[in-house]
Amino acid sequence: DWSSDVCSSDLAAVAKLQLEGAETDAMTLPGYSKLDPLRRSVLIEMTFNLGLTHLQGFTHFLAAIEAQDWATAAAQMLDSKWANQVGNRAKRLAQIIKTGTDQ
Repeated sequence: DWSSDVCSSDLAAVAKLQLEGAETDAMTLPGYSKLDPLRRSVLIEMTFNLGLTHLQGFTHFLAAIEAQDWATAAAQMLDSKWANQVGNRAKRLAQIIKTGTDQ
């Protein structure tokens, strides 16, 4: 059984590298540098989940992010196949984009 050869620290190291890669990719998105840490975390999570290429396809969302039009950005997130696939997570992330808080 191969799983007995993989320890949790190995898996954590792989996950950390993947998350760092998503953060590096997210930093290339328009408007990222002007975002607060919570909104940055949403873009990192979306980059991790979707991949940079697919997230770049959210052109109206990214334009709204760059314009700091939070209501439009949140609406664009929810008006997507991705939101239908991830359900409540999309609603939670859209709320963070809209309000800048995680409450």
